[in-house]
Amino acid sequence: MPNELGAAFITEIAVLMIWAFAPYYFFITFRESGRPLRLAVILTVVTGLWAMWGFGASKYNVDSFLMGDFPGRPFVYLLLAAAIVWAFRWQLVGDGLSQRLLIALQLCRPLGLVFVIEHYRGNLPGIFAHPAGWGDLLAGLVALAVLVAFRNRPAIPGWAVITVAVVGLLDFTSAFFFGFTSSATPLQLFSFDAPNQVLAYPTGIIPLYLVPIAVIFHILSITELQRANRAATEPAQPAAVREKAMV
Repeated sequence: MPNELGAAFITEIAVLMIWAFAPYYFFITFRESGRPLRLAVILTVVTGLWAMWGFGASKYNVDSFLMGDFPGRPFVYLLLAAAIVWAFRWQLVGDGLSQRLLIALQLCRPLGLVFVIEHYRGNLPGIFAHPAGWGDLLAGLVALAVLVAFRNRPAIPGWAVITVAVVGLLDFTSAFFFGFTSSATPLQLFSFDAPNQVLAYPTGIIPLYLVPIAVIFHILSITELQRANRAATEPAQPAAVREKAMV
């Protein structure tokens, strides 16, 4: 039986639009950055398969045979995705990725306002919905401000890249904390009268799929910043030598 939140039509449409767009955005980012077509296609396919899995996990609990009703499932997805990308971050970045495209993904973050909508519909507790929703809006606005402020500069300054990442990751930290502590777990601190049901469809797609995608782009953005700083201070070397040294 589907595990549905009974969300507003606008919530479902907004979530599904970003859900469907995310795999294609991987392709755009890697191809526009000059990375090999084969790599871009592989990442797009893998991300697309993960998108379908995330949809099934949210709506039909297809991952229940692995984790049952464990409310910390988003942590598992996030940590697994972040660990894999971190391990291969230099190979993914290679000779460079577009910092503007990496940051631009965060413009989708205002999607989190659907949490606020669902709070006022009585589906999500305010202790979670407001920090998560308005925090996502702030993260998206910071990313937009950086892209606009440095649109005519050849490169985005390191402090601006770090600001986008710090604001984005702090927002996720807050959302995960209030999401977990308002859910029916032994560590529940809030919303005992109506525990958080954010993992139900369609809002569950956000923590189970879209949040890890955003964190992956933060990791790649910071790695690209490191690569650019190294390239600016080290003598020119063949690409193969640089990638081997970065592993």
